[in-house]
Amino acid sequence: MATFSSYDYAVLAVTLISSSLIGVVYGFLEKKHKTTRNYLLADRSMKVIPVAFSVTASYISAISLMGTPSEIYQFGSIILYAMLALVLATPTIAYGILPVFMNMGATSIYEYLELRFGVLLRVTVSLIFTFQQILFMAIAMYAPALALETVTGINRFLAISVIGLVCTFYSTIGGIKAVIATDILQGILMVFPLLGAFIYATIETERANQVQVQRFSTVEGLRQSQKCVWWNLLFMTVLQGLIFLGSIAIFWYYHNCDPLLEGRITSRDQLLPLFIMDTMSHIPGLPGLMMSAIFCGALSSVSSVINSMSAIVLEDYLKPLNKVCCKVELTARLTLLTTKAISLTLGIIFTASAFLGDCLGGLLEAALTTSGVVAGPILGVFLLGMLTMNANHIGTLFGLVIGLCFASFMAFAQPKATLPILELSTESCINFEPQEYFVESEEEYFWFYNVSFMWYSVIGFLATFICGYFLSWILYWCRLQSNEKLYIENKNFNAMLLSPVFVETLVFFGWRKYEGSDEDLYY
Repeated sequence: MATFSSYDYAVLAVTLISSSLIGVVYGFLEKKHKTTRNYLLADRSMKVIPVAFSVTASYISAISLMGTPSEIYQFGSIILYAMLALVLATPTIAYGILPVFMNMGATSIYEYLELRFGVLLRVTVSLIFTFQQILFMAIAMYAPALALETVTGINRFLAISVIGLVCTFYSTIGGIKAVIATDILQGILMVFPLLGAFIYATIETERANQVQVQRFSTVEGLRQSQKCVWWNLLFMTVLQGLIFLGSIAIFWYYHNCDPLLEGRITSRDQLLPLFIMDTMSHIPGLPGLMMSAIFCGALSSVSSVINSMSAIVLEDYLKPLNKVCCKVELTARLTLLTTKAISLTLGIIFTASAFLGDCLGGLLEAALTTSGVVAGPILGVFLLGMLTMNANHIGTLFGLVIGLCFASFMAFAQPKATLPILELSTESCINFEPQEYFVESEEEYFWFYNVSFMWYSVIGFLATFICGYFLSWILYWCRLQSNEKLYIENKNFNAMLLSPVFVETLVFFGWRKYEGSDEDLYY
């Protein structure tokens, strides 16, 4: 198997140094970093297209770059149906959800939950999200490092250290502007291995795949944020298309000599780096450029989470605790220094968590599933607040617990059935003796365990929304809980806490909204 040359290491080093230099530029040369608002939201001065491209780059992690080709290689292109969900979600986010957060003008989206329900639900959801992000960042750094070590010989602990050091440095020094700027560079580099895989296969055959809301808040006004959402859809479509084409090329190259059956790799998530080394190692520096894309996928995801989590820790934990316990005057400079210290601490925590990857064992797979388990119920909580009048604090809190329990049971209950994969063989392999493999029958498993992981979020969302709504209704009619936070002045509802689509529906049917808030609304 080919290994990295000195040229490859040099190209990879240039990529990492470039990301660090961007942090230096925004941290030391720009003199406007005097407020936390500028550090976390760039004073809402960013342009639409850079922000949209940054959101896309941070969404496509190293796990996506290596995992999606593996998914398509084994199970076909059915995963591309997920793009349909993105198309449907785009107008929902742009016109139904984003206006509520823009009206608030808050740094942490969980401030909405305190305004709509209460502080207990805000802290609960925020803690759940924080725990999930720590787990996910550990796997986001560990998995690509392990794959690169297996295929290229780069020590995984060295790779984790480099990823953690670089992204922590430029995220802490440069703030959100540095994160967005490096995301653009890294997003461009992420295109190379996918495009290269497709071009190579075409030549060979002779024929021609919190973080977002805060990013959308860095532009000025609601309309600009909505444009970011639509541009993000375009960029995501293009990048997912490249991932699909690259995955088809990888399938064509390996389907008659599967590297896993041959024993060259330990997981099919390593197919992309293996393909790069097998097809491009004869060109000095090219494998380094291609592998830098995988590093960039990890860097963009981790740096984005560091920045967004800094906002959450500051607004949801430190400021409330300071008001209750310390009561220290938080000047603009002290708040900024505190935020940078939080960013540094989070970077260390994420890196340390990734170092524990060898000890986590099965929890690594659990960390990937946790994202789907948590995202659905949290969305259910927000939509209960934005799309219903009856949802109250306790009912929604119990709905969240039920949704999390239901989704977790589906995700982690055992045993899981072995999914059928596309036909792969070793007939074209040289000097290889095929082995027999035993695959258990699906009839031995209860159908409940055969549900795809893509449905965990949907099921968690539905369980949270339905249970939360009816529990709130029962508590209200039993006079055990009210939703007084939604109403102000003579029982007129506060339109700032509801989705604009829902507000217009209520007004059409005769409900009265609080007129005093109109001048501050974007809708």
